[in-house]
Amino acid sequence: MDDPEHKPSLLDRLSALLLREPEDREQLIELLHSSYERHLFDSDALSIIEGALSMSELAVRDVMVPRAQMDMIDIADSPE
Repeated sequence: MDDPEHKPSLLDRLSALLLREPEDREQLIELLHSSYERHLFDSDALSIIEGALSMSELAVRDVMVPRAQMDMIDIADSPE
């Protein structure tokens, strides 16, 4: 394939067209929704994946909970 005189076959060109990877986030989300519609995974999996993708758009301060707002237990306490 590194040969400059080699021309891709029809099969090579078709597979490159059909099997190409998404170029941006929108195309990836479209691919995920298409996969969901074809029942390749359920709505819970779709929600988890979309949530994970949206996390990359957030700053740490958007996700973290201040210590004063946390409910904590002592590790030495009994489970009761």
